[in-house]
Amino acid sequence: MKRTLRLTGGLGALILVSGLVLILFYPFETKAVPIWRIQVVNPQGTPIARIGVREYWGDDSVDYHDSVEDLAADENGFVTFGARTVRANLFQRILYPIENLMGGFHSSWGPHASVIVLVDDASREIGTADWAPGKPLPEKIVVLPMKASDEPKK
Repeated sequence: MKRTLRLTGGLGALILVSGLVLILFYPFETKAVPIWRIQVVNPQGTPIARIGVREYWGDDSVDYHDSVEDLAADENGFVTFGARTVRANLFQRILYPIENLMGGFHSSWGPHASVIVLVDDASREIGTADWAPGKPLPEKIVVLPMKASDEPKK
């Protein structure tokens, strides 16, 4: 005698709806930014030791808020930021691209990362690097003095 399990009526519908809700709203991780090792140097190429460096990263296809981490360069000016992930559920992964389409030309898509050097006086010097998929990760940030034309107007 064969026995079969049958889900009838309300119980089957409840299990189906629960499963769909779980699939739509349970967040899962995806890779956003690879491990990034970068060296901070002055215009002559000399490493700048123990200076603060900040990484911003995110994925505008699933979230509009960047994450941030501050680290200090080692004695050779190197800092290594770990691989980055983003968590989003399937609902967000469908909704955000639709919202981006409605944003027009100024919409941002996909993962991105930026690194800035936390200099003593941002009105006098600057150091930044940017990354996007398909581009190599910059290996150095050169901290440059601001030009007179770059200085903020008073």
